[in-house]
Amino acid sequence: MRTLTQLFVLFSIALFAACGKQASTETGNEQASVDSVAAVSAPKPAKNELPELTVNLLNGTPVNLRTLKGKVILILYQPDCDHCQRESTALREHIETLQPYEVYFITASTVQESEAFAKAYKFNDQINVHFALTPVEKIINTFGPISAPSLYVYSEDHALVKHFNGETPVEDILKVL
Repeated sequence: MRTLTQLFVLFSIALFAACGKQASTETGNEQASVDSVAAVSAPKPAKNELPELTVNLLNGTPVNLRTLKGKVILILYQPDCDHCQRESTALREHIETLQPYEVYFITASTVQESEAFAKAYKFNDQINVHFALTPVEKIINTFGPISAPSLYVYSEDHALVKHFNGETPVEDILKVL
């Protein structure tokens, strides 16, 4: 024997299902056409594809990458990596192309190694170029297993434009900037 509460729940479910079916048959094609017009004319908000990752600038200031403004380039690198050094040299030769972007070099190395890298490749005097640290576990959890360097280009609305995994010819990078 069912309790009064069980009967009420079953009745409510049946009533809800019947009302939903009746509403959809009454509106028929009118509702479908209204929905399709709304879907075409209403722009979807851009999805923020910047990673949810907090890094620390070399001065210790934490920065959540998800909250960055404007166009962004993230470069995951290791200061002692030959591939990273070659790609950085090539990027420095085209520094004017990077001006519209906030560029973040991110590594799991030390402050001293990052400062030396910034100075050696002449990025330390660029106002839009930042160096940051984060543990390797956070990089793997956020980006997965990647090669060094890995470069991510994001548009002004933070949509991922292109990802380069491993050393990439600068010409290929410049094509997407």
